[in-house]
Amino acid sequence: MLLCLSLKVPTIIGTLAVITGIGYLVDAVAVLLGSPNPGISEFIFVGEVVLFIWLIYSGVTVPKEEKAMLTRL
Repeated sequence: MLLCLSLKVPTIIGTLAVITGIGYLVDAVAVLLGSPNPGISEFIFVGEVVLFIWLIYSGVTVPKEEKAMLTRL
């Protein structure tokens, strides 16, 4: 939920991460209750992949102000 409210992460990526987390929770609860695997996790991994790609991209493209601040430390 914090990813949705963050100013550094786009809202759509935060929303996808929340949907991914809820999907994994539903999947795990279904398995614990004894029902066969509903297979939700086969489709919701897209949120993880998008977050992973965005984190790599945002780490590579550090703004000049932040880069200058990091070099002072």
